[in-house]
Amino acid sequence: MTRSLPRLRVRFVHLTALWAYGVSQPTFALLKGNPDLLLARDATWSDVALFAALVTLVPPTLAIGYVWLAGRFSRWVGDVLYLALLGACLVPVAARVVKLVDPGLAMALALIAIVAAAGVAAYVKSRAARLFLGYSIVLPLAGVAWFAHGLPTLSEDAQAASVRVTSDVPVVFLVLDELPVSSLMTPAGEIDAVRYPNFARLAGQSTWYPNATTVHEWTSDAIPALLSGRVGRVSTLPTADHHPETLFSLLGRDYRLEVDETMTQLCPRSLCRRERGSILENGFGLLRDGWRLVVPRTMPASVANTIVRVNSDILLESDSARSLGDFTRFVGGISRDDPDRTLYYSHLFLPHAPWMYLPSGTRYDFRGIDGWSPEEYWEDDAWLVLQGYQRHLLQVGYVDSLLGRFLDRLERTGLFDRALVVVVADHGASFRSGEGRRPVSDHNVADIAGVPMFVKLPGQRRGALDSRAARTTDLVPTVADVLDVRLPWRADGRSLLQRAGGRNEVLVAQRGAAVTRIPVETLIRDRQETLRGMAEAFGVGRASLYEIGTNTQLLGKDVEGAGRVSTTPEIEIDNADELAHAQLDSGYLPVRISGRVTSGRIDPGVELAVALDGRVVALTRCFDRNGTQRFRAMVPESALREGLNRVDVFAVGTDGSRTGLVWLGASSGRS
Repeated sequence: MTRSLPRLRVRFVHLTALWAYGVSQPTFALLKGNPDLLLARDATWSDVALFAALVTLVPPTLAIGYVWLAGRFSRWVGDVLYLALLGACLVPVAARVVKLVDPGLAMALALIAIVAAAGVAAYVKSRAARLFLGYSIVLPLAGVAWFAHGLPTLSEDAQAASVRVTSDVPVVFLVLDELPVSSLMTPAGEIDAVRYPNFARLAGQSTWYPNATTVHEWTSDAIPALLSGRVGRVSTLPTADHHPETLFSLLGRDYRLEVDETMTQLCPRSLCRRERGSILENGFGLLRDGWRLVVPRTMPASVANTIVRVNSDILLESDSARSLGDFTRFVGGISRDDPDRTLYYSHLFLPHAPWMYLPSGTRYDFRGIDGWSPEEYWEDDAWLVLQGYQRHLLQVGYVDSLLGRFLDRLERTGLFDRALVVVVADHGASFRSGEGRRPVSDHNVADIAGVPMFVKLPGQRRGALDSRAARTTDLVPTVADVLDVRLPWRADGRSLLQRAGGRNEVLVAQRGAAVTRIPVETLIRDRQETLRGMAEAFGVGRASLYEIGTNTQLLGKDVEGAGRVSTTPEIEIDNADELAHAQLDSGYLPVRISGRVTSGRIDPGVELAVALDGRVVALTRCFDRNGTQRFRAMVPESALREGLNRVDVFAVGTDGSRTGLVWLGASSGRS
């Protein structure tokens, strides 16, 4: 069989071409369409070249090296190994075919194996197939050239504007990420001071614009608009060369710039120092990012969800951790000795997903945002969307505590009273089943457009509420007005110091240049609908964020002796080991309890009661994932104790009473 196989050099050509079809070309295409990843890495041409070489050549080179080494001992072993590696290179190609039907994990894996094996057989038997792969070597060569050509790698820059700023007013900007203003509000339209005391504190010392809106659904366009006062007509990279006229260039000539950017590089290199990783670090970082981007989009969901440790969002745990570390250093660097002419700017990549923080700052296992597709749309499962909403609101609680530290620092250094202070979010997010989390539609535009916006003028000591239809593009014109300078470019926004009026619609631009427009009255009406739904689901107060479900009367009830031992269905707790060795002071707690049904089946709609050490602390429901029934539940960190925590899971009977509970299983046995 192996006598028909080509020589070693030809085999390398074939492996490289096949690898290009399955991996390198899809990776290049997706990164070319998502250049923000290159931006996040501050990628230079050298970084991109190394990354392209790693993706295109290293795997085939390593594979052919193993084949050569095996062939030194036995030609037959070398040939068999080559065919096995050829089949492995066919797996990504086969996966893209199977993705069209995605019949479930077991069947998908079987079909992928069958298609890959058939491809190997065709390769061995058909000279035409081998010739096709030989000629296909042009694909990776052309692909690398196409990927590198015209790819923005931040090689250009911008300069400070030719204006003189004579004011001595410090300017402070804090930009939060993915925070709808409705998440902070009560149904009465006020800031929820119980859940978010520091946002309420800020509102009591500044002017709050409850009807403020962003002008774009994505950070990469929303931040440039916010910092330039312009609505971008087309989507471009958020860099200084694409957006040379921003707050940074306006103040860069006369102000000291203390800038902490996340996911953008709008401050010119000549004005802002930036640390960047080594070429190897950036190259391998892009490889990691590319892997996590490509797998969910090229493999069946049932397969991708089992091999990639990320949620549907390509912004990962490390991005949140890095942004949090940068924010902490930024706040700590604010000093009483700083010159008055200082611009402080920080973009905190929170409360953006992945949702992994409790209000206390304690972390938990964030993996898997159930019901959220890679295309940024919620599935048509209201319970999973509600659980996502719950985790978002808990993370907003942590952002509130970070805001408190930020305000404390400004007050301790005497900066808060003297400065122009702006706190705003780049865009919101929506939690409606069957709708986009970020992609705007007529149904969710109020959730995505409405953002918190607070402006504290120098010397302002009393809070005020301004209900005008403000936009984030109004902020830079307001800065110019406060500092008594004239913007050297035309802005779409207008100063908030001017009289309100004349604006009666909300506009949100989308990728692809489409613009959604709704009347301000519609925004307010739809937001009120969101607030009513949030109040119905979560009640009032911090603790009530855990009190979701139908039979909430069971929460806090003792379950010792309740229910009966059930033989079917049965469940298994995923994180039983973590629950058996909880460390309360570690900064990480297993408060997100998850499990699966191992025997039998739980009827749709049946509510589950999760008990910790004999007391019900959460309610949840099952959902199907890859042919398995699963469940997850958030429990209060106060419910955990040091060391061993026993989890019992019950099915709630139709009467919703304690006596109607049916025990399904436990994490550490049952006494």
